[in-house]
Amino acid sequence: MPLPEAKKILMQADFGLIPLKELEGFNTALPTKMFEYMAMELCVVMCRIPNWETIVDRYECGFSVNWDKPKEVVDKIIISYQTGQYAKMGENGKRAVRIYFNWKNEEKKILRFFKGFLDYD
Repeated sequence: MPLPEAKKILMQADFGLIPLKELEGFNTALPTKMFEYMAMELCVVMCRIPNWETIVDRYECGFSVNWDKPKEVVDKIIISYQTGQYAKMGENGKRAVRIYFNWKNEEKKILRFFKGFLDYD
């Protein structure tokens, strides 16, 4: 799907779903989609992968679910929607991207990482 079309659809959404189940290799990787949803001010709904949950819990920008239990997924989304909690989570995610998960901050980490290789004897 072309990016402008995807963005148009996402602008109408309240939740960003990442329906992956825990798989080997996902435990240390972070999904780009999570940060895209956060930047779009969407409440992130994802599987229970500790590395991912750490970010979502710390910045209070979404919640994790068990995709094998559809009723649980639906119930959590409905409760979040009815209480308005999803909107606050969306705002929190957008704020976290603006403050912490941006190129200015990540650039420093990347440069430190590569500097370690340059200083290697």
